Amino acid sequence: MAGSNNFLQFDVNKNNIQSIADYVASTYRTGGVTSGVAPSSIHNRLFYQLSTMVAALGTALANKGYTVSDDSIANLTTLLQSVIAVNADWNATSGVAQILNKPTISAVPPGSILVWPTQIVPYGYLECNGASKLITSYIDLYNVIGYQYGQLDSSHFNLPDYRGYFLRGWDHGANKDPDKLTRSDRGDGTSGDHTGTKEADTFKSHVHSNKLQDMYHPYSFGGAMPQVGAGGNNGNYNTDATGGNETRPININVMYIIKT
Repeated sequence: MAGSNNFLQFDVNKNNIQSIADYVASTYRTGGVTSGVAPSSIHNRLFYQLSTMVAALGTALANKGYTVSDDSIANLTTLLQSVIAVNADWNATSGVAQILNKPTISAVPPGSILVWPTQIVPYGYLECNGASKLITSYIDLYNVIGYQYGQLDSSHFNLPDYRGYFLRGWDHGANKDPDKLTRSDRGDGTSGDHTGTKEADTFKSHVHSNKLQDMYHPYSFGGAMPQVGAGGNNGNYNTDATGGNETRPININVMYIIKT
């Protein structure tokens, strides 16, 4: 249901209103009326602009169902305070005042991790590099992760450090991570099956057949087995080393970033 508004536009027919170009260039506009009488056309331009803005605001409120009137400054002030949620603390971090004072509404909640394809961190994000950050500078992110990844002191918190890591889904009862209970400290002393804990690289235990008799059948040598050096190795031998510096799938570098 529409309300009402008695803040109306001045001179809707634009009679004797100075042009925008002349208004911009006018010394009365830039310096004020210091002597004599300013032309009525410049007064009309000023009144027209002010009344248009006020009428637009009043109409918007009326369309929301409010009664907007200049009959009472007190009533109008109360209305504006209730709609605009004026708050003396312009650093408000919660409630309606935060929406007014800090219009940073985002579809991405603080603490969200994104994969980023360049080496330049976008606005509103930080690289997941383990850096220490001041809590008051990133209060929304701190409210999500706290000191989970460590802290320099009570005024700072650490970001997660994902550099060089493959990320793995938290096991959380799925029993797909057989070593979940031995995962190492994430930064705040927490280890085991929790988000943020780490595992070193390894490969699954397996067996290779490596005895000489598997390579040299006795009949190939007239029943005689080639001899190996002393040391009680029972015919075992070591294969030549092969491979690189780690076990890994084919991969490509990206940067992990976190929403502040």
